[in-house]
Amino acid sequence: MISHPAHPKRGLLAALVSTVTSSLAWVYAANAVIVLGVCSTAFFERVLGVLLLIPIIWSFRQKLPTLTELRPHQRTILIVALGRDVISTLLCQAALLYTASNKVMFLTKIEPYLVLLFGIVLHRTRLTMLSGALLSLHLIGALLLSFGDTGRTLRLDQIGDFLLLAGVIVNSCCYERSSQMARQFGALRSSLISQAVALPFLAILAFSIGNNIFNLAPADFEIAVYNIFLTVILFSVIAITTWFYALRELPSWLVSALRSLGPVIAAPIAWIYYEQTLSQMQIIGAVFIIATSLALMLEKRPSISNHGASIATAINP
Repeated sequence: MISHPAHPKRGLLAALVSTVTSSLAWVYAANAVIVLGVCSTAFFERVLGVLLLIPIIWSFRQKLPTLTELRPHQRTILIVALGRDVISTLLCQAALLYTASNKVMFLTKIEPYLVLLFGIVLHRTRLTMLSGALLSLHLIGALLLSFGDTGRTLRLDQIGDFLLLAGVIVNSCCYERSSQMARQFGALRSSLISQAVALPFLAILAFSIGNNIFNLAPADFEIAVYNIFLTVILFSVIAITTWFYALRELPSWLVSALRSLGPVIAAPIAWIYYEQTLSQMQIIGAVFIIATSLALMLEKRPSISNHGASIATAINP
């Protein structure tokens, strides 16, 4: 295991960087998925992510993980790689075919509610009454965001919402395992490991049912490459690495709650450049999500200053 001093404030910054870059990545991922398809987009994202992470790891004078190092933790690694990088990624990117990326930015922020719920059920996470109330309001905000432009009518874009919810549920189940990986291998190497292990599974899907990037028309090829490259830089390299780092330093459900703040920056960019707007009711839902996330962070502020106390609060029975 990699030993390191506790840096909870750096973990806080890492969580915020992760949420901003991952929220922006949704805009470019949506464009890539439309041109290239879900499976091929996920596969090429991981290929490029692995290729970029290897020299970055070397530049930090870290060693690439060996099979001997990985073998004792293969169960945890498989759960994270298959759960987050395969199943959750495919579900969330499939949702982009039906749901606008600015809506996805906010709707994925139901995650802390699910992370804490799984923590209570599986890891006996302690929950204060205030935290429970805030997370319930958080959930109401997510529902307003999903149904705020359609009333009670089920529409095609809400099929995307359900796919997205399924992807977020799967990802939420992986938080504790991802936290274990981060503490064992470090942020950069954990990011590399999870994406590399996911590659064979995504390759089978991409070449059996996905679109072939080399058969695209020149204009579509340029669009696909441009958007995949930006998605990889923002998500596979920056967002996932800083996410693993934040999980190493902070309780997993707190990291998830902090990630809800990314759309504050990303949504205006989607509105300015892609004219993606939200209805009045959806804006109210988004405000619920942002406000409850800030309140959760303030409530747990004392634990942020003490790494050991944070981990104990999050995972100890």
